[in-house]
Amino acid sequence: MNTTHTVDFDRSAGNVSQCRSAFHSPAFVVGKERSGTTLVSAILNRHSEICVTPETNFLYRLFRYPGGPECFEREWPDSLYKIVDSMKPTADWNKPAHLVYERVGGQVVTGREAFIALGETISEHYGKSLWIEKTPNHILCLPFIRFLFPEAPIIIIVRDGRDVAHSLTKVRFGSSNFYENLWLWRQANSGGRTFAENDNNTLAIRYEDLVQNPGTIVRQICLFLGVPFDDRMLVPDGTEKTLLDTTGSHMNQAAMSVDKSKVAAWRNNVLPDKLRVSEMIAQDELRAWGYDLITTSTIPSLVLRTSELMLVSRQHRDLYDTILQAIANGSHSVRLENVGSLLDPVCGSMPDLWVTEEVPLPHPSSTSKVTSIVFIMRVVLLLLRLKFANAKLVWVFQPFPELSRKWWLRRMVEKVMVKMSTVTVLNCEKRISLAELKKYYGSGIDKCLRADDPNFTQMLLKRISLWSSSASDVAQQDAEQE
Repeated sequence: MNTTHTVDFDRSAGNVSQCRSAFHSPAFVVGKERSGTTLVSAILNRHSEICVTPETNFLYRLFRYPGGPECFEREWPDSLYKIVDSMKPTADWNKPAHLVYERVGGQVVTGREAFIALGETISEHYGKSLWIEKTPNHILCLPFIRFLFPEAPIIIIVRDGRDVAHSLTKVRFGSSNFYENLWLWRQANSGGRTFAENDNNTLAIRYEDLVQNPGTIVRQICLFLGVPFDDRMLVPDGTEKTLLDTTGSHMNQAAMSVDKSKVAAWRNNVLPDKLRVSEMIAQDELRAWGYDLITTSTIPSLVLRTSELMLVSRQHRDLYDTILQAIANGSHSVRLENVGSLLDPVCGSMPDLWVTEEVPLPHPSSTSKVTSIVFIMRVVLLLLRLKFANAKLVWVFQPFPELSRKWWLRRMVEKVMVKMSTVTVLNCEKRISLAELKKYYGSGIDKCLRADDPNFTQMLLKRISLWSSSASDVAQQDAEQE
């Protein structure tokens, strides 16, 4: 068995400071989609000793396997076929589970052993002695990978989140919404960065450093893996197609030479309004990886917290984007600290502004009167904490009078939220009149902002910018606006 030595790394350039012998398979290439994992894999796959597998997604699926990874053995061989045959087809591989089954002689094996058998099957097909698995999604389960493979080298590829988010809007496996893609980039790379900073066998490199200095960075990767560098690794040779999904829209990407024009392409591709929101969402992570920001303030003056539903919503996407853009373009510099449900435990200080669309009600079938009363008290206590901390709460309210009429707890909580929120945004169909809403939610509905109001953005900014104004001041300014 090859000896694996530890290395130090610099996350912006992959600075390896200690030589090592060749790695013992497997190694891993991970990173958020569209970050350059395919390019790095294509380069490594040109090495005479290294086979990089197509995206297996194996360990991510094993990590999330229903009932836990232990169920993989109990459900053998269905589990094997379920995971392995879900691989997207490539030029050489389509539903290879039967090959793995034959390789292990049909005997029940662990998920780890099945994964190794899959990698060895692929690498032997190409006559390579070492193999690396590349799946972008594996950045989401790095501690699990380290548990299974304590000595495996892991290479994390990072690219500017604004470029990634824009690129993902153009492919079928990404979201059409720029902000959602950026939020998912932030989540993936924050976890990857934390892992890399605490793991002595992980190398983190930036896509931008690779395309600007390919020879230097690839040499550092080879040093990290303990394999000799070869200039031919930098020249496309036709082997790239073995890595790619035949149904994908980026079939030619890996076969192309590195393209420096893709560095900081967001400057030309992303509108200024979106850039301001993007830095509100991901400025901490962008700064941590050494990316330039357009904002001049290094310390945002206000902290925003919002519900994750707003960042990944499909149904009310336009409204949420409008709210985020209004906040980002306001007079204050705002940073999105973290996200979560309104009733999640609050760690540390309260944010300056909290935007949410939900109050996670308990299920009606299991709600007693005592449980209901306790729930209402939790909501009231949270709202009082926000008030005493001088924090503002913007609640996006989607009224359903029929449901509220049938379920008193829902109606009561909604009345409390309308009464105590700094701003309640009514996001409802035009056919629902204010008179009808008053019947169920009380007169506080008069103070709500309607999302379909042509002056919605200006009125919202006015409300949330009055950090120390009294209720009478707010009412007076609303009257002036009208």
